[in-house]
Amino acid sequence: MSNDIVDFPDRTAIDVEAAEWLIRLDGDRALPSDERAALKAWTGRSAVHRAALVDLARLWGRMNVLTALRVPLGEVPRRRRIRRAVRRVALASGTAAAVVGAAVVLIYRLLGTVDPWTETNGLYATAIGQQQEIVLPDSSRVHLNTNSQIAVAYSEATRQIQLLQGEAHFTVTSNDAIPFRVQAGNGWVEAVGTAFAVHLSESGVDVTVTEGKVRLARTESGSAALLPSQVPVETSQTVTPVQQADLGLLEAGQRGVIAPGNGNPEDRVSIDVVDAGRHLAWREGTLMFNGEPLDAVVREISRYTTLRIEIADPAIQRLPVGGRFPIGKTEAMFDALELNFGLHVSRPSPDRVVISAAAD
Repeated sequence: MSNDIVDFPDRTAIDVEAAEWLIRLDGDRALPSDERAALKAWTGRSAVHRAALVDLARLWGRMNVLTALRVPLGEVPRRRRIRRAVRRVALASGTAAAVVGAAVVLIYRLLGTVDPWTETNGLYATAIGQQQEIVLPDSSRVHLNTNSQIAVAYSEATRQIQLLQGEAHFTVTSNDAIPFRVQAGNGWVEAVGTAFAVHLSESGVDVTVTEGKVRLARTESGSAALLPSQVPVETSQTVTPVQQADLGLLEAGQRGVIAPGNGNPEDRVSIDVVDAGRHLAWREGTLMFNGEPLDAVVREISRYTTLRIEIADPAIQRLPVGGRFPIGKTEAMFDALELNFGLHVSRPSPDRVVISAAAD
């Protein structure tokens, strides 16, 4: 009986150590000489050690940090075992997993079964009264407002969003080579590095720019908006309208409304200057009004509740309303209307609210 025992490398531990080394290599400071020597010794232990580090660097797009070190990596196995390795790292428990922490989760996300550039593709929706923030692969962010839905269609050559209903604010990471486009109804918004909101309603496509500039365009006859089932989800395809009419640029602090339908070319878009902070206060959980008529205020409040709100007296529909109301505090809004604007709020049924003029 032979006493020769062959110790096979613990690949789970090696994968964890490789991820830790890559995180340290990709940090803000260069490795000191003692750590460089330790890394050289670590990679010299076996081909498995070298392969783990090279594979993670290649798939994380950080081969440059290994090249700059000039650490001899020698021959590494050609067989790719990244997915399995990172899965073991992500599932590792105890101290080893804690060492790598959130960075390993990021590596697993990038090296999973889905192309990282398209893994967020698909439909996103919020219920009435709900908001959600989506972080896209290029670090652009989408803040979905109440009762809204978008379809994300990213590829290595395109960044495209379709606003299917509701409202969303987009904070776009600059990328001159890949424009960021949003389609809503018959309107198109294109940006490179900027921030803007788009609201799709019966009145048209409402675009408010908070930072930078965007270019507006409009779908012409023969180009229809896509149905959700037609939006590419897990492919690199993109959707281009048959024909577009350029409507010009919109700058920070400006609001443009693209009229629905094809109509008169001169009436395609109206542009005015707005207080974007007030107009988009929903991002901070509030609704702000500054003299808007009561019927417009009721329409806005109704977007955030399942209650059916009615104005019983036509004479008060144009009553100017101002104030700051917290989203989700519908009863507090009704109390404020009664207290400050001479109105009476009644509740004929649990899901119905009627606003009328208060009795003298």
